[in-house]
Amino acid sequence: MSNQVQNLNEKISILGVPVNKIGFFDTLKKIDEFVRSGQPHQIATVNAEFIMGAQKDRELLKILQNTDLNTPDGMGTVWAAKYLAKNEKLKTKNYSGALRLLSNFFWLKTTLLAIIFARKWLRSEIKERVTGIDLMWEIANLAQERGWSIYLLGAGEGVATEVAEKLTALYPRLQIAGGYSGRPEETGLVEKIAKTKPDILFVAFGNPKQEKFIFKNKKELGAKVMMGVGGSFDFITGRAKRAPQFLQKLGLEWFWRLIREPKRALRIYNATVKFVWSVFRQG
Repeated sequence: MSNQVQNLNEKISILGVPVNKIGFFDTLKKIDEFVRSGQPHQIATVNAEFIMGAQKDRELLKILQNTDLNTPDGMGTVWAAKYLAKNEKLKTKNYSGALRLLSNFFWLKTTLLAIIFARKWLRSEIKERVTGIDLMWEIANLAQERGWSIYLLGAGEGVATEVAEKLTALYPRLQIAGGYSGRPEETGLVEKIAKTKPDILFVAFGNPKQEKFIFKNKKELGAKVMMGVGGSFDFITGRAKRAPQFLQKLGLEWFWRLIREPKRALRIYNATVKFVWSVFRQG
């Protein structure tokens, strides 16, 4: 079709996980297309933690390779896209082994520093992060305009109902098809959701449970767009706090999580140091 559609579908493979080179505006455009098609679609918001998890979980890797849209959730995906694109250009220069290694290290250092000092240059491959929590707000706004209904699934007891109240307070015309905590293995859960015929289904079971639940039941859930949203319900209700805006802009939300939740140190290490090393080896 047109070049515009091709661009919306352009992807980069990061450690075997395809990530769409797409920003908020185009993501919402794709979601509008998905809903109008009437067919079920799965969206994943892919960050470094997702990608590293998929290296050990082959089922998750297969799912992420077969979703309808993978948005770049996290500065790690933005950085990796730039670094890998630079390395592809280096491969055409036929450098010797030693010179190639030095060039790789140079671009590794340059692109990492660019996270703080040259973000505009860094975003030439992926222009912006499309995070789950921010995308959820934008979809709710679009749903109000389009008359779509939304089902909220997951998190703790009563949290989904509270999220519904928060969303409808901000978007008074938003249609909430239902809200329920539930569990992925719960008998009758899929049928319960399908009866409401939601246009959008947000699932907050955490990764990888939410991605596996959606993928397994995609055709039976009755929704046109299904997206795992992790801890977004807790952010919306105020149970969890996002990093300050300046840390978000610097791509240092992981540092905020480390301070607030030291027990996540190993997960954060995997999503930062180990992720950078793995991408370096891929390049």
